Amino acid sequence: MEGKKTENKITETKTFSTDFIKEKIKSLLGSVKAVKEIKNIEIKGNGNEIKLTLEITGKKSIVTVDIDANMVLENKGNGIAVKNHQINASKFQGIIEETIAPELSKIPERIKSYIEKEQGKKVDKIEIVNGELKVTFGEAIEAPSEKVEPSQSNKPSMRVNLSPDTDLNRKIEKDIAEDKKIEEGKEKVKKIKELFETIENSKKIIEENKIKREALLKELAELNTEPEESKITIPKISPTPEGKPKKTEKDIEKEIENLEREIDIKLKELKKINLLNPFNNRKFNKLDEEINTLRKLRSQKYEQKKELYELENIKREKIQKESEGLEKEKEEREEQERIKTIEEDKKINPFKYFMIKEMKDDAFLCIFLKKKEEVSLKDIDYILGEDGKEIGFFDPEYVLENRGNTVEYSSNGFTLQLQNKEEVRGENGINFQDLKARYKLVTPDWKYIRDDLGYEEGVKLLKEEAEKYQAEITTLFNKQNTAK
Repeated sequence: MEGKKTENKITETKTFSTDFIKEKIKSLLGSVKAVKEIKNIEIKGNGNEIKLTLEITGKKSIVTVDIDANMVLENKGNGIAVKNHQINASKFQGIIEETIAPELSKIPERIKSYIEKEQGKKVDKIEIVNGELKVTFGEAIEAPSEKVEPSQSNKPSMRVNLSPDTDLNRKIEKDIAEDKKIEEGKEKVKKIKELFETIENSKKIIEENKIKREALLKELAELNTEPEESKITIPKISPTPEGKPKKTEKDIEKEIENLEREIDIKLKELKKINLLNPFNNRKFNKLDEEINTLRKLRSQKYEQKKELYELENIKREKIQKESEGLEKEKEEREEQERIKTIEEDKKINPFKYFMIKEMKDDAFLCIFLKKKEEVSLKDIDYILGEDGKEIGFFDPEYVLENRGNTVEYSSNGFTLQLQNKEEVRGENGINFQDLKARYKLVTPDWKYIRDDLGYEEGVKLLKEEAEKYQAEITTLFNKQNTAK
């Protein structure tokens, strides 16, 4: 400490280290409402500047933000001031900068006020020298006189206490403590009011959810009231007095669409609140709770839709099974009827069945386009006639691969088959009488007689061979039946 005597007055200067500044800034920031936690403070002095680096956690109601701040102090007039500053926040950059920057700009003045209160003296000048604070106290302190009056020589002398622990300091500290208690009390009252408001809002939300839940449970109970069936238990939606279901799948889909539309509207409101006023937590939380309630209701509607779909699916499956059962029964009856009519006809007209027996399966398939075990009496009579004794000749409408490209056939099993169909195909279809066409005549026992025939020659040979075979098989049938 430096001092000099001037007309019985002492002017004082004092130097404060960066550690002192660090502690005072920490104390000052701790009293700022927007600061929740001071993580780190670094102070470096260099010449006539002091650089501050701060890591703090800001707060607004229940929202917290990580903040990094850099600030440089410089000399300005008889005091110090903020030369420049930079603030980086983890979120809400603009709002945080507006909130924290004014507090940082007040630090030089607050340091000065703090020193005056602590030292009990008015600061006349404060400056940065060699990276530290040098303070000049302008109010001189009256020193004791060197001259002693004789009448006072026997009286005890008075001493002036220059230490910080003066009555003034104690009074200032007491006033600060009382102010702090008042502020803390106000803050507690405010928090209690907010708590009561939150409790009341929660009660309202709980009551609303209770009413919605009871309505949903009632609706689900109505859906689950089902009559029992003899074979398959199929739940049914309870009908109205008019006999119609209360809700269809389309009704539930409409309700889901309305809920999704309402959720979208509220989500936009929520986003707007978050952008314009991110610290309005009460409105934000209430809207968020409403959205969650709507989402739960939407999930319940999806479950209803799923249950309704499953009910309808069970009904469809039952109807399908019943239909398949009826179809199967019908097919079985028709098959039994087919077999029965053929067996009865065999007794009346045995010759045509004898001729079918002598015919190879491939020849039979070419003529009837069915297997022997698939044909009905109507199919047989169409080709062979009632008793099979008269020969019929046919030319099919289409030349098909699965009947050997047959173009002519007889009722007793002869087929004339085209061997080079693609070579004689023209713009208007297949030209049977094309000179390039080559035919093969195949017998009922699936053997061919010739394979180099033209169309006219093939048709002629087919008729000759069919008539010849008809006579032979008739003789064979009569001989066998006579022997029996």
